[in-house]
Amino acid sequence: MRTESDPSFDPQESPEAVVPRTEDLKITPLKPFDATPEEEPLPAESVMPKLKEMIQRGDKVAIVTDLDGTVLLGHIDPMSVKMDEVAQNSLVRLHNSGVTVIAATGRAGAEAAKLMKVPGAYIIGTGGWELFETDQDDSTKGRSIIDERLVANHEDITFLLASVRQDFQAFIHAQDSQSGDALTFPVKTQYGQMTFEKKGVNDDFPEGIGHGYNFARIENLETRERLAQLIKKLYDYYFPESLKPFYEIDISANNQNVAVEIRPLHQKGKARSLIQILRKKTDTNPFTGENKRSGLYGDIPDGFDTLLFFGDTDGDSAASRAAHLVASFTKIEATGVAVLRPEEKMRNQERLARYSDVGVSSIRENGELLSALADVAEEKFQHNPSGESPR
Repeated sequence: MRTESDPSFDPQESPEAVVPRTEDLKITPLKPFDATPEEEPLPAESVMPKLKEMIQRGDKVAIVTDLDGTVLLGHIDPMSVKMDEVAQNSLVRLHNSGVTVIAATGRAGAEAAKLMKVPGAYIIGTGGWELFETDQDDSTKGRSIIDERLVANHEDITFLLASVRQDFQAFIHAQDSQSGDALTFPVKTQYGQMTFEKKGVNDDFPEGIGHGYNFARIENLETRERLAQLIKKLYDYYFPESLKPFYEIDISANNQNVAVEIRPLHQKGKARSLIQILRKKTDTNPFTGENKRSGLYGDIPDGFDTLLFFGDTDGDSAASRAAHLVASFTKIEATGVAVLRPEEKMRNQERLARYSDVGVSSIRENGELLSALADVAEEKFQHNPSGESPR
């Protein structure tokens, strides 16, 4: 719906950056777009006819959605999250009606696939550095592909992650409770039980491309914080120079939990993935002749003329703006939908509110919106049964 047509516009700029005026936009926006602090997205019910029209008119439609907080019901323990049933069913219906369903998440692709339960979906995992192609018949199976820039450093990444994990577990006398090929599993320690996650595991990355440590089940807050700082010290000790352009450690803490992630840079990876989805496989750099679409995204269909992006945090706003920038040059109709929970007002959602066209107030309401769009897609597919499935 809204596009940035100014070629000098940088999707990574601050909220105060100059943004194209409404009258400069190539596609008529749903609302004025000046990115002021008072900017609010339009309620979904007020623009539902336009959203349905996008699905109806689009020849090649993509739904790109964040998971946690957008369609996944949150929980402080990563082993206890679950998919909103209406959203899950709607995404399956959309896929079966010819819409390409793509998840963009900080979770591992395989783990996200098991939570989504949408056979045939594409999952851009671990913040944009992994592509997981879900099996057409079984959402618990699929193929993991890692960005070539990380593959070039796979030995250093494996060494870093394994060294931190092994030394940390030795220091706290931890015992894994991993079952089979589970990527998220409990770990018993002398302080209580924690949860450990491996993200982006495949043949090149037996340790994955990222690790998560969650201390929600350890009762003492001071102990949680000490454990997080121990991981930080080990990360700093083992961190190789070769990974500085790509990696970070993130420690999040509140009264309920302390969690640590060692991961590839998330925000840049997620924004880059949205740009890549909207590129055509034939797009080339006019100066170098190189293909603009990364090999990581080679199996995702291209040529989309319609894209709806769903997110719930400021990190998602950067990806949404990047998608709109590409859309302005490729004539793609795109819109951003924000899940803006009232209790999150002005906390990690301020930028998202400014740069989203449409707003819903809960995961449940977002599921209902997806269900309404699935109704349109199914009716369209029934009238054109020869239409190709996205995969």
